[in-house]
Amino acid sequence: MGRRGLGIFPEGNLILQVVFALVIGGMAAGVSGGLASMPLVWVGWIVATVIPMSFRFVLEGSQASLVMAAMLVTYAVVLFAFSRNAFRAFKQSVRDRLTAASETQGRVRAEAELERFFAQSNVLLAVADSHGIFRKVNPVWEKILGFPAEDLLSRPFIEFVHPSDFADTQVELEKLREPGHQTQNLLNRYRCKDGSYRWLQWNAVNDPQGSLAYVSAVDVTDQQEIERLKEQFISTASHELRTPVTAINASLKLLASGLTGTIPLESARMVQIAERNS
Repeated sequence: MGRRGLGIFPEGNLILQVVFALVIGGMAAGVSGGLASMPLVWVGWIVATVIPMSFRFVLEGSQASLVMAAMLVTYAVVLFAFSRNAFRAFKQSVRDRLTAASETQGRVRAEAELERFFAQSNVLLAVADSHGIFRKVNPVWEKILGFPAEDLLSRPFIEFVHPSDFADTQVELEKLREPGHQTQNLLNRYRCKDGSYRWLQWNAVNDPQGSLAYVSAVDVTDQQEIERLKEQFISTASHELRTPVTAINASLKLLASGLTGTIPLESARMVQIAERNS
């Protein structure tokens, strides 16, 4: 082949041929590196570019040409290895981004479903911070208590509690600041916008960090009123029943004492028995 160059490489100028070889080899390596997952592409590039150029340098016969041939082969292998690793990293990055996007979409769907449940529930639901201030409430609060959400979120909820229930509620609130603590079936009266009070039965759990509490409550005012009426009826009935029994007992004692006159012995014995059992 003499000193004739190959293809587009300038004849008779070995240095310029090396520069061309490195430039074209780099471009080819970049392309093949982009397809590094396809080894046949890299083999094709080696056969079409690196081997002819390396063979050309070997034919020159000089020590410099041999060094150039070795450098070209080494350059091609190293660049390919680097490109292959870079491509792997790129594929992993794309895979990670797709995974993150999928997780984000799943989280968005879950949050949307939770928001619908939160808004449509008939139970009073809320999220409170460690200072006892509601950060989020569902629409049922306004429906039952009459306060708009802005009022409920603007101050500690302990301020809405009936004065008689304040101490017990405050104790439970202090416990609720402990990470993971659970409150179950706490009863207290909560003030409405019109000044009346509703009985609420509370359940709450604090998160593991102790920064937020997740609260649910149900309005048990009607049940409490029924219990009050039952107790009132029992008390009234008991009193009304005790009144005639007391009068009968007093009459029996009077007869047994003999102050009303002497009664037959058999009758006196019956009066004593009745008195003891009245």
